[in-house]
Amino acid sequence: MKKLLFITVLLVATVTQAQDFKIGPKAGVGYGSFTEGDGSDYSNIQIGVQSFIILSPEIAISPEVYYNHYSLDGNALKWNFSYITVPVKFRYFVLPGLNIHAGPEVNFLVSNDYPDLELEPVEMEGVNVAATLGVGYLFDFGLSLDLRYSGGLTSTFANSDTKLSTFNLGVGYLF
Repeated sequence: MKKLLFITVLLVATVTQAQDFKIGPKAGVGYGSFTEGDGSDYSNIQIGVQSFIILSPEIAISPEVYYNHYSLDGNALKWNFSYITVPVKFRYFVLPGLNIHAGPEVNFLVSNDYPDLELEPVEMEGVNVAATLGVGYLFDFGLSLDLRYSGGLTSTFANSDTKLSTFNLGVGYLF
């Protein structure tokens, strides 16, 4: 409880000291694979909210919240699963608009099902953590573009070391 209070106070203090705060919608698509298994690839779509807490002309913190829907459509298997994803990216603006970013990402499992088969879903962990690394561009008029890699740090499945590994392309608008 003390840690949560400390993090909340730190976040509020950061926002109030920020020179600029922007928020807006963001959507994207992705493609990835699991780190172990048969090499099955999956695609994903995401929709949510992004924000930029601009601390200086070169530095920003970017907390985001997304609904991520993943779909694997293999030879014998169709599988869908979804997460609420909460990344917090630290951005460094190399040039005006152009930024590199990195940070942690926490994924909360929302759904896990096989729509076409009479199989029990594979037991997935309720929460997993990833690290993100990417590049983005923020236009003066509010449009944002991001290309990022998200690599799993914790297991996706119960009793397994398999992790998610995803490349995402996102487009958003900041007000």
